[in-house]
This record gives sequence, structure tokens and C-alpha cells, in this order.
Amino acid sequence: MAVVRKSESAWLLVGDIVVFVASLWLALLFRNFNAPSAQYFLDHLIPFSLLFVVWMLVFFIAGLYDTYTLLVKSRVSQKVITAHIFNVLLATLFFYVVPFFAVTPKVILALYLLVSLVLLGTWRFLIYPSITKRSALKVLVLGGGVDVSYLEHRVSQSEGEFLHIVGVCTPEDIAHMSDVDVSKKIKERVEKENISVVAIDLLNPVIQKHVPALYTLIFEGIQFVNIQDLYENVTDRVPLSLINETWFLEHASIEPNFIYDVIKRVMDLCISIPLFIVSLFVYPFVWIGMKLEDGGPMFYTPIRVGQGGKQIQMYKFRTMTVMDAGNQLGQNKDKITKLGKFMRVTRIDELPQLWNILKGDLSLIGPRPEFPNLVDLYNKEIPHYNVRHLIKPGLSGWAQIHHEKPPHTIEETMEKLAYDLYYIKNKSVFLDLKIALQTIKTLLSRVGA
Repeated sequence: MAVVRKSESAWLLVGDIVVFVASLWLALLFRNFNAPSAQYFLDHLIPFSLLFVVWMLVFFIAGLYDTYTLLVKSRVSQKVITAHIFNVLLATLFFYVVPFFAVTPKVILALYLLVSLVLLGTWRFLIYPSITKRSALKVLVLGGGVDVSYLEHRVSQSEGEFLHIVGVCTPEDIAHMSDVDVSKKIKERVEKENISVVAIDLLNPVIQKHVPALYTLIFEGIQFVNIQDLYENVTDRVPLSLINETWFLEHASIEPNFIYDVIKRVMDLCISIPLFIVSLFVYPFVWIGMKLEDGGPMFYTPIRVGQGGKQIQMYKFRTMTVMDAGNQLGQNKDKITKLGKFMRVTRIDELPQLWNILKGDLSLIGPRPEFPNLVDLYNKEIPHYNVRHLIKPGLSGWAQIHHEKPPHTIEETMEKLAYDLYYIKNKSVFLDLKIALQTIKTLLSRVGA
């Protein structure tokens, strides 16, 4: 087991070194528009080689060679980019603060950053997965419940998945066992079935009682991961049945993040202002279309629940003959106008919400705001539903790109909440960009359909 995992880490390490060296050669090529001579390349390779060692240490510290990172890949891209940008900053300090080497490659460093990011991404997310397809990690799950069953189903249905769940040991299986017996049982299964990782539900009270015994297994070379992280990585959502108040205190409490908040607001304004100005040219055509079809009002201004539970007034182009407050969402299909159907498919009906973004009621990215009466219902029926109101709602969100149709049942709303909580836990500039790009892709596919 350990040999296989060390082999995979070694592959990554060797590949990263090749990328570092190849990126330098290409940066010199692009800098001079000519293949670098052997001496010119060597003059740069010697000082850069010292940096390569430091850079690999940074990658080790960031956990980019750990089995855990190989398994829980949901944030690896962000880790790689962040670590490598940090490495380039180290290089800048190295060349300009420590005047030991004759080279001060300003342009080369800039080119190197771009080239190496492309090559690192290609190596780590395209080439490496392709050469390790048959080396799926064998996982033993120590936990239970509907989300564990769903996780097992998702993995079994995903052909070519990077992991394979070989078995599930439920809390009921170990409820009446001693610590020694639990430790022995897990160790025997790991050795017998060549299991790489044990995914454990640390929030389950039955399993928590046996944590001291399981702790001793790490000295036997057995590796553990949190099953919540594994579930998120596979499903892109939070496992509602596997979390409790402790999870929310740890992951969903809002800590001040001044840099992220400023970047997010600047992005909102820089994108929404030009879009709002351009969208004004659409308004006359929408007004004419509505007057020709049914002569009704142009705008629909429902009340929704925003950040902190505050009620906000939304602005949308009207798409139905009669608009309710979310009381009959599943019965409104026949009320959609012909123009309204077109506007919904192309998302034109949401253009007036750019004004909500300018006002600060909405962000471009975030959980979609709901009707107040539905929020009251969901707060009663769904545990922790109000947590989604900790952050500002958005025009598009993580739940929307995974769950495009509005939920009509409690079960569908719970599924949507699981995606919203994933976003709240993992929100970042990188995740916002991913959602924005996926939203644009979806819109283009709709227009072309």
C-alpha cells in the first residue's frame, strides 16, 4: 500500500521538476524569439535550480504530494496556483534582494509564471491523471447514513473514478465492540484488501468513542481522511446528514476576509456597470414585445430574502401573465408568456437584477435569494436552512450550475442547500471564477440550442 502511494508522489515530484526546467527553457525562447544556446540556458538554470529546490519544499508544505491531497482534489487547483505564485514571488526576492547572481530576469520571470502555470496545469490535471487511471485509491468508509449510501452510489456509477470504495463499516457494526476489537477489525481489513485510505465520520458519536483506538493505527501506516471532505470532493456539495452544529461553527461562521470581500465587490462593479449600460438597449425591445403580446407591466419586483435575513426588492422583466410570491411555483408553467419563455432560456429576464448588484443587494455570485414565505417554510422543515443567509445572495451560484431547475419539493430544496453550504464553506475568488465561467458556458449552450 505505502509503496504505491509513494510511487504516485514520486511521479508528481519528477513531473514537477520537468515542468520547472521546461518552463524556464520556454520562457527564454519566448523572451528572445529564438532557442536559447546551451550556455545561455545554463547561466539561468544554475540560479533557478536553487529556486527549484525551494519551490518543491513549498509544494511539500502545501501538501501537494500527500495522499490526502491526491484523494481530496476539490481544492488542488487553487493550492497549485497559490503555491506557484508564492514561488514566483520568492524568485523575485531571490534575484533582486540577494545580488549573488548576475541575472535579473524581470521579463523572464513574468513569462515563466505564465508558461509554468500552463504546463503545471497540463501535467497535474491532464497528463498525470491519464497515466494513473488504473491506480484508483481503495477506500474503506467508516460511517453510515443516507449520504454515505449516496457517496457509494456516485463512486460506483463513475466509470474511471480516481477512487474505489471497497466497503462500508457502519457505526452499528462497531457499536458494541471494544476499542481493541475496532482497531483490530480496521487493521485486518486494510491489510487484507490493500486499502489506501480510511474515510471516517468523526462527527458520529459512536465512532468518536473509538477515536483513541483508531489514532494508534496511524503509527501502523494507515491513513485517514474526513468523510465530509471526501463526500464534497466527489459530489461538489456538503453532506447534510453528516454535519452538525459543530461543523457550522467551524466552517460556516463568517470570519472577516477583507481582501476577498474587496475583490468580490470590485469584480461585481467592474462587470455589472458595463453590462447594465449595454442592457439598457434591450429594454425598449422588451417593452414593445410585452405590449404586443399582452399589454401587461414590464417589470416584476418580488420581495426576496437577502443577507442576514433582510428583505430586498428584486427587479426582473415580467415573464408570466400572473406572478405570485412563490406559492405555486410548480403550477405556473401555463402562465409563462411566449416572450417570457424566450427571456428565461436566455436569462434576459434577469438583466434588471444588475441594478440590485449596483445597489449592493446582490452579488454576481452567491446563493439565489428566496421568497420570504418559502424561507419561513424551509426554516421549519430543513435544519440549518437559515445558514445560507450568512452571505450575500447572487445572480448565479454553485447550486444553480449543478441544479438548474428551481426546487419544487423539500427534498429538492435540501439538495440545493447542500450546494449552497459547499459554496459558503469554500468561497474564494477561484471558485467565483469557476462559477462565472460555467454560467457563461451554460448560457451559450442555451442560445445555440
